[in-house]
Amino acid sequence: MRIYFKSLLAICLFLFFSVTYAININVQCTSKVSGLGFTVNGKNHGGMGSTYSAKNMPEGKYSFGIRVGGAISGKDIPCNFENGQKYVILKKDTNAILHYNGKNCVLKIF
Repeated sequence: MRIYFKSLLAICLFLFFSVTYAININVQCTSKVSGLGFTVNGKNHGGMGSTYSAKNMPEGKYSFGIRVGGAISGKDIPCNFENGQKYVILKKDTNAILHYNGKNCVLKIF
């Protein structure tokens, strides 16, 4: 009976963690930028260039941004929704498009 209970508990934990870390995020910017990325649950993810993809990310509170003016010494610019919202809660695979007009960055989620 103990082996059955331990096996059931192990299966439940495995399913919980496999579902929690199953999001794929694709980020693209419509203009030329030095880098882009996002922050989720306090951890930064991103890279140089105008596209970035990450697999097996956790569900959580995501905020997106770009870097302009150089990869190392550039300026970080946050990307917000058109209504001014600064973050989004993601629970499924997501494509994020960032539009930068030289001053502001606007985020669209698909």
